[in-house]
Amino acid sequence: MRHGTIGEVIQESVRRCKRKSTEQIADELGVGYSNFSRQLNPNDEGARFPAEYLIPLMRATGDYSPLEHMAARTGHLVVSIKKLRVPKGAGIDTVNDLHQTFLDASKKLAAFFRDPSPDAKEDTIRAVDNLLGEALAARKKVDKWHQPELELE
Repeated sequence: MRHGTIGEVIQESVRRCKRKSTEQIADELGVGYSNFSRQLNPNDEGARFPAEYLIPLMRATGDYSPLEHMAARTGHLVVSIKKLRVPKGAGIDTVNDLHQTFLDASKKLAAFFRDPSPDAKEDTIRAVDNLLGEALAARKKVDKWHQPELELE
């Protein structure tokens, strides 16, 4: 669901969080519950959600839709880079994984352009986003490949 304002996206992000209550999220942000509720209320013109709370909010909820919303509004894309540990010999696996992900995304794209239904659109976007994430993960592996590892004696 797309929203018109960042405030609506933030409010929906908190509402969708099933792991934590609004009170728990407010506590993690270090904000009183009543103040937090006011900041989330789009009808309260006197209260705004502070920008410095965005990253802690996204970490607390596990929902990065506020970041995705801001990126989309400015013509950018957010792609998650997976946390990596680069084992030696992982190069060919990286190539194979990236190749398979590319093939999967290509199939979804072809299917979408044959039948551009709303379900096909969502599947295609997920597949392309996954491909971008895999490509960035591969880039990170390449970047880290020759960094020396600490040896503890």
